[in-house]
Amino acid sequence: MITPFKGRFVNFDRPVQVYRNLNAKDELHRWSIRQKGLVVGHTECLQLVDVDFHVGRSGWERSLREGKRNVHAWASGMIDVDGTSLVKTVMNGKRIHYDREKGKFRHNNLKVVEASVAVFAGVCWANGVTYEAYR
Repeated sequence: MITPFKGRFVNFDRPVQVYRNLNAKDELHRWSIRQKGLVVGHTECLQLVDVDFHVGRSGWERSLREGKRNVHAWASGMIDVDGTSLVKTVMNGKRIHYDREKGKFRHNNLKVVEASVAVFAGVCWANGVTYEAYR
């Protein structure tokens, strides 16, 4: 279930950006959902399709320099309102981690750049993952 934020609602026909809510006080607000630059809601579980993983370089560098957390990494894609492959993705998916020190999303020390489907439920699980060599 998505909890609207400040009276805003998700447009399911448009892509979203999902990132860990750094100020979550409970499990229901673990993930933030952003659309057109505004937070539109929070959720404990969400599935995206056609997912790209992004890291904002300047935000990442600032977080390292200042030693403070900030939102500089996110996944973007379309919300899978059907959610038919949710269990399959979690059971057979690859666990995706964000490595703040290197500023990369990764799985088994491989840089993750995209996935066909990703589930955000406590942690991120993904299928159809595309990798890129670390630089």
